[in-house]
Amino acid sequence: MKFSKSWLQDYIVEILPEDSVIEDALNKKAFEVESIEIVDLTAGVDTIFDIKVLPNRHGDALSHYYMAKEIAAILNLKSKLYKKEKVEIISLNEIDSDNNEIIDQERKSINNNKEKIINIEIENEEACKVFEVVKIEGVDNRPSPEWLRDRVESIGQKPINAIVDVTNYVQYTMNKPLHSYDESNVSGGFIIRMAKAGEKLLTLDKKELELDVKTLIIADSEKPLGLAGIKGGMYSGVNENTKVILLESANFDPVLIRQTSKKYNIRTDASKRFESGQSNVLVHDGIEMAVAMYREIFDNEIVVSVAYRAESKKYNNIKINEAIEVFKIELTRDDIIQALGFEYKDKDIRNAIEAYGFKYEFQDSIITNKYIIIIPPERIDLKIKEDIIDEIGRMLGYDTLIPLLPNLNRIGHYNDSLHLEMRIREYMSGIGYDEVMNYTLRGDDALLGSDSISLESTGAPISLRTNISDGLIESFHRNLSNAPLMHLNIIRIYEIGSVFSSLSMVIAETSKENEEIIDKNKSLAEHRHLAITCDDNKKKTNYKNELDFLIKGLASSLGMDEIKYDFKSDKPATAEINLTKLNKTLKHNNDLLKYSNDIINLRIEHSKEFKYQHLSIYPIITRDISVYYEMGHSVESLLKIIENIAYASNGQGINETLVRTIYVVDSFERTIDDGTIKRSAAFRIVYQADDRTLTDEEINLEADKVYQALKMVGCELR
Repeated sequence: MKFSKSWLQDYIVEILPEDSVIEDALNKKAFEVESIEIVDLTAGVDTIFDIKVLPNRHGDALSHYYMAKEIAAILNLKSKLYKKEKVEIISLNEIDSDNNEIIDQERKSINNNKEKIINIEIENEEACKVFEVVKIEGVDNRPSPEWLRDRVESIGQKPINAIVDVTNYVQYTMNKPLHSYDESNVSGGFIIRMAKAGEKLLTLDKKELELDVKTLIIADSEKPLGLAGIKGGMYSGVNENTKVILLESANFDPVLIRQTSKKYNIRTDASKRFESGQSNVLVHDGIEMAVAMYREIFDNEIVVSVAYRAESKKYNNIKINEAIEVFKIELTRDDIIQALGFEYKDKDIRNAIEAYGFKYEFQDSIITNKYIIIIPPERIDLKIKEDIIDEIGRMLGYDTLIPLLPNLNRIGHYNDSLHLEMRIREYMSGIGYDEVMNYTLRGDDALLGSDSISLESTGAPISLRTNISDGLIESFHRNLSNAPLMHLNIIRIYEIGSVFSSLSMVIAETSKENEEIIDKNKSLAEHRHLAITCDDNKKKTNYKNELDFLIKGLASSLGMDEIKYDFKSDKPATAEINLTKLNKTLKHNNDLLKYSNDIINLRIEHSKEFKYQHLSIYPIITRDISVYYEMGHSVESLLKIIENIAYASNGQGINETLVRTIYVVDSFERTIDDGTIKRSAAFRIVYQADDRTLTDEEINLEADKVYQALKMVGCELR
């Protein structure tokens, strides 16, 4: 974001130092300054800093006031508050719905019964935390004063008029998006709801949107007024005839705002702030700052109502008059030393905390010294003690830290699920199965069914996998094409990995007595699964019995009577096991999953020199050679003849053979009618190149040389 130096100066008592000093301070202790630009404005020259604010600080630092506080803390300066005018709040919870009158007598005197109450209805309480509106009479569509136009233009924005420029100024000053409506275009108050299927909205930039039922909108009793937290509608905005505005300030669900912004490909400065999360305290502060600015611009001609406020029941613990969300973090000096690896004095720590303006309590005792820090409501990024330690560390300067390795506890902790998976891998590899690993993200349109968990994507649709079997079956078919390289007729593979389910899927599979322990705040659940596939891809074969026998053996190796599993496919035969449930079952008997403390000595003796070789990315071609042979030969002798011819006979020279492997497919003897015995053998030659796709023509030439060599020793092709 671009920041004006003169704008920052408004909120710092002392004169700011040179540009290079500010840049160096921010780079070392806060944010990266990407560029500095000098601009000519009507009122004179200004410096514009382009500062990269990381997402965790979007809740406060995307604003001049809070960036000024950051700079003041780093440079040991004093910050000062922005101007605001006190505006009383009336909660719509205090309104009698039958006669639309204020219940509380004190509130009645504030409202004075001279103005019509502004109705606000929050239909979707998960999507809107708080919604506040104040009525301002006596405004008009005049141009902004010169200083305001300069400020807006300095950071690359376009001045529009005094009404709109004030809302933008508040947004870039204190990080609170506001929106002004022409009162004459709002019928019956405000409704915060999900759009109805087929509803349309013409935005301020004249883009017509067809809305769906997952879109949060602000509407009146007749029509949509705008996309909540993103963009206003054309027909409810201010115009050249506007005399009375309804100024709105609200807070919305960050996830929903981001989803809507991406869905309609509309990204605004307001949506950027909402989707990162905001403090509810900013809602009323934004109203009060805007009212003070309107009072200054319109020469006290305006008439301001009380602020009418509606709150989601989920967030109705917000105190209307105080509007303070108290959140405390406790930590000790030892916590700081252990995390940073440097023994700071209590005086240094207190100086760092006070530099940010945090209120705190220090408890010093023989046992411990504890800091209890009250987190400012706008700092939504500070949630655990490690966050505060990070703030203290960067304020004191990471360049002061001594690069010492921390004293770590290197004793491993026992993990039931990890040990179970190790036991399974040991069993599966012992019976000849190979492990594969696939992605947890699925990208195939055909697999994005009703039970999938779709993720937002600007490109092709993607989702989290809800089973392992689908990916394992794909791996089976990919392995089929390379089976000849491995001398395999049957593919035996397995996979252990994570799968995901939505909350509704979890509840559907959970008994009522266990449903109560489900965390309703989490929308997804993660499980560990095992999937097994075994098949030869021939129509007449069935390997379900092998899988059943295999899983019984696995149960026996784990000391269990049985393991429940689901058959996912007949061809190839595929079964899947929920390891999360299996692990819970095993925990009932602690003896089943104990560590083995035996030390394994690996003694590998070999005389062969190994050489690394890249796998070819090009396809293989196979040739099968079946022959009858005479008594004087054996399968081994014929295989030797084939190897001598095949490995030497190629188009690239003796050291660059196209043959990857040669092996015996089968051999048998058969007695014919005259009593003679015919011996038969079948061999397979696998060809592959490192630099190209081979053609049938060139491989036929190579295979023919083998045929001729076998004929010369009396073999008959069959």
